Amino acid sequence: MRALLVVLSGPVAPEREDAYNDWYTNVHLPDVLAVPGYVRAARYKAFPGERSFDQEYMALYELDVEDLDSLQAVSDEHMRRIEANEMHRSPPETIDRENVRSMYYIETGPRLGGHDDIPETLFMPFTEPVSQQDDKEFNRWYQEIHLPEVLDVPGFSAASRYKETGMNMTGRPWPISFPYLALYELADGSKEAFDNAMKELRRRITEGDRMEISDTLGSEKITQVYSRVTDRITAT
Repeated sequence: MRALLVVLSGPVAPEREDAYNDWYTNVHLPDVLAVPGYVRAARYKAFPGERSFDQEYMALYELDVEDLDSLQAVSDEHMRRIEANEMHRSPPETIDRENVRSMYYIETGPRLGGHDDIPETLFMPFTEPVSQQDDKEFNRWYQEIHLPEVLDVPGFSAASRYKETGMNMTGRPWPISFPYLALYELADGSKEAFDNAMKELRRRITEGDRMEISDTLGSEKITQVYSRVTDRITAT
């Protein structure tokens, strides 16, 4: 079963951003990927003007686990290594520790796209069904209809969906109340390419042009857009 750990964070101050990024990319990512269960990871930064959270950076860790119990075991080992100082702590005045947020997600269906290229841009809508009674139909529509229709829009290259597990490593409140996450990947990292893709997506939705919006979709959502800032690092 594929799972994700989404970690939101940032530097303590703008002048410490370089030190923060150096530690996170070159020290912390390899430390986390040494925990059995983690497969690979990459880091992203919010697009200017497309930021919904206080934290500007996101680390996206991919895991391969058998079930939720196995995922919890990975999380427990991760925390044990932190508490036992088996992971390198950040240098003083680097990461804003009080503002770190994390959550594990599990896949709800197969990833669509037919390639394994690292995305240059990630568009991440957090959504929910209009009611709990509509959950099954909401998920069917999203996986079988909506993801393929979005992938038909020029610019989008892959898509996948996940559900929040409630496994929160930091214990601090997760800033998103919506249980479902969609990851839309774009191969072009420019703001212009993203804006063009979204313009066409919104047009199709507004005009009902090859875009069916289910009435099971809740009216509220949060979206975040990120551009890639590191290579994809694979566990050894």
